[in-house]
Amino acid sequence: MRFFALAALVFVFAGGFAQAETYGNLGEALRGMNRIKPLQHPSYDRAQEILGRRILDDKKRVIGEVNDVILMRSGNIASLMVRFDRLRLADPVMVNYHDMGGKPVSKGYSLAFTGREIEERFPEMLANIETAAGADSDVVSLKTLPGTSVQSADGRNIGKIEDVLFAADGERAEALYINISYGTLRGQAVAIPFSLGQLQEVQNTPALVLSNADADTVMAFVRSR
Repeated sequence: MRFFALAALVFVFAGGFAQAETYGNLGEALRGMNRIKPLQHPSYDRAQEILGRRILDDKKRVIGEVNDVILMRSGNIASLMVRFDRLRLADPVMVNYHDMGGKPVSKGYSLAFTGREIEERFPEMLANIETAAGADSDVVSLKTLPGTSVQSADGRNIGKIEDVLFAADGERAEALYINISYGTLRGQAVAIPFSLGQLQEVQNTPALVLSNADADTVMAFVRSR
């Protein structure tokens, strides 16, 4: 199916998943994110809590569920991969979050269209599935992130992305939760800002590459706890 091909290809490296924000004090950001254990933090929802969330139409009727989330480098949502099963539309399609008036609601997302309007637009959405992820090619599929290796620019293997942490309302991705596998820090974990580093191919494999300075700051923070 085209959906599975898209999930594999949406890890786009045209310009790298560049550091979108400047963290004047990365150490301070790390302390804030990790003051409470990130996976138990009430301000965060894990990726598995986002995937499968319900989709509502503008009449607040449930019409489908989230199959994947396409994220911009800032952590904002570019598109949702949605299966409109309640409308008896079997194929998952990419829904442009902005163009469809997407917004978070309790345990889901609402769209600014009726179910009937979505049914009428469905053939167009299905035809445009490869291009609807967003105008900016610098996007990434939520499903592709867990398991991605994390490295420093000088080649140190720091660990792997274990989870993606969203704001509790699901509006945007706030952090990446990293399982550390470096030296004596092996087995520890830390949340880092979502847009830190660059996603790129390293030996034909996707990897999150941190600058040496940022990698050193993350390691120093983990050692200090």
